[in-house]
Amino acid sequence: MVAMTNLILRRMPMVLAVAALASACGDDDAGGNDAAPDDGTTEGVGDADGREDSDAAADADADGDAEADVEDSDAGGDAGSDAEPDAADGTGDGDAGDGDGCSPVDLSFNQGGTVGTAVAGSDAIYVISVTPGTAFDLHRVEFTTGEPSSAGSVTVHVYADVDGAPSGPALGVGTFAVDSAIGWQGADLEPPVLLEAATTVWVSFEPGVDLRMPQAASGTGVPYTWGFSFGEWIFSGEAFWMLRLLGCGS
Repeated sequence: MVAMTNLILRRMPMVLAVAALASACGDDDAGGNDAAPDDGTTEGVGDADGREDSDAAADADADGDAEADVEDSDAGGDAGSDAEPDAADGTGDGDAGDGDGCSPVDLSFNQGGTVGTAVAGSDAIYVISVTPGTAFDLHRVEFTTGEPSSAGSVTVHVYADVDGAPSGPALGVGTFAVDSAIGWQGADLEPPVLLEAATTVWVSFEPGVDLRMPQAASGTGVPYTWGFSFGEWIFSGEAFWMLRLLGCGS
């Protein structure tokens, strides 16, 4: 009996070890069972990945939408389209003022003539009488002149007519530097002057230096008056003034 008991006690550690091993295997199996659910869970995570993929696709779609928005912002395209009409409008406005109902006017005197040899003195004021046949906004005045005695400029005024003579204050004024070469040169007026049909105005030529008189050797006579100070006129008559009035009519 004692021998049997000793045998059992000697073998007990082995039994316990086997039991422990069996328990561990059971855990592994359980782990395996857990692994299956874990795999299922992993599949669930995989599904979550699938959902993330869907989200990514949705994000990609969002990117696609963003691209569409860029295309919409190709509303840049739309802006471009808007710009085109604006550009077209700008071009329309630039076409000789067609966009704002304006057409160019060039009221010229002795334009094709040959300038004479007379010299205009720097201390004189010449004022030329002009009566337009149609109404227009006068923007620029030009004369055929040149060959200044030194660097200098010419001042231009536009005056109303009162009893057949120029009367101030000036309706518009401009100044231009004189080129040495003889040719058409002039000044933009500030502000532009509205000229009425059949209404006389006076345009002044006031040189700051001696220079070629803007008169042709022959041509059409244009009334004028001159003096050394405004309103104190020494002479009135006609001369072949080479003069252009440039503006905008309706």
